[in-house]
Amino acid sequence: MIITFFLLACGEPEDVNIAIGPETGETEPSSEPSDTTTEPSSEPAEEPADEPAAEPSGELRWNTLSVGETHNCALQSDGQVYCWGYSAANQLEPPPDTLFQDVSAGLWHSCGIDTQGALQCWGCDGNDIGQCSPPSGTYTHVASGQYHSCALTTDGSIDCWGCGDPRNYDQCEAPSGTYTQLAIAGEHSCALSSSGQIECWGCGAGSDNWGQCSPPAGSYTQISVGAANGCALDDQGDTTCWGRDHFSESSPPEETFSQISLGHIHGCGVTSQGVLDCWGCNGGPEATLGQCNPPEGSFIQSGSGTGHSCGLNERYEITCWGCGDGSWRWDIGQCDSPTLIE
Repeated sequence: MIITFFLLACGEPEDVNIAIGPETGETEPSSEPSDTTTEPSSEPAEEPADEPAAEPSGELRWNTLSVGETHNCALQSDGQVYCWGYSAANQLEPPPDTLFQDVSAGLWHSCGIDTQGALQCWGCDGNDIGQCSPPSGTYTHVASGQYHSCALTTDGSIDCWGCGDPRNYDQCEAPSGTYTQLAIAGEHSCALSSSGQIECWGCGAGSDNWGQCSPPAGSYTQISVGAANGCALDDQGDTTCWGRDHFSESSPPEETFSQISLGHIHGCGVTSQGVLDCWGCNGGPEATLGQCNPPEGSFIQSGSGTGHSCGLNERYEITCWGCGDGSWRWDIGQCDSPTLIE
């Protein structure tokens, strides 16, 4: 599953979990990790000695990052998109000669908004139930989940697509209103209204409902959703979570954050001091892959997938971690650091 933030930002999920579908004949990992718990390291990452941050002086750099379930996409300052990781459905192949203003990585697909405001989606080979057929129109923000995506129009309304059988849990039935941010998972979707309230939808018949479609009241500034949970930041940097907490994925540390992201059984965030902190990973086959053990340094964005996480540091470089040190069966390059496209 995993996720979405809007520096825009971004998010995912069968619950935000890996669902290698029956369409390809590949093995599908369990939608629920086992109850065997493995405690993630409790040692906080120490910030290294202060060094001046690289100034965005017009040089080519990464602008923003989107972490999907088993692949990632990143947007360069010149509008080019680069995706890396699992590629079975061609979800790493954005349309050529196209510049983008936003991008989001899902499971079998990725979507972006080009510089004209039009939606473009790619991937879906052998796993297309409508998630690669976006509507026409002009859009400002896109977020992709497992088998669907949603986007904000220029007037702040929401359009969703995908959700074909057998993956229809009403997660494409977006509410009316004006919104500023989207967070998309597998069986549910959430949005932040222009007044700061959270609305979630989906969790229909056949879904794995842990309360992830019942967000808290209040006013918030950022949201992220995981496989069966969600978390939100208020204007003080405090985090409130709802939904499943079976693996401590809804129990972030008691500190203030500037940005958060949720994955399958974990979450990561950038603290108000600019360092990364992660939580969850307390059980299941993905518990010991290292996605809850972030690197040291100063960061501005985090992204969480299924067995990996990534961060964009203050020098506009991308670092990823997890993947079981190369031994995980779903490690297909998503923990590599991308190279800028010249």
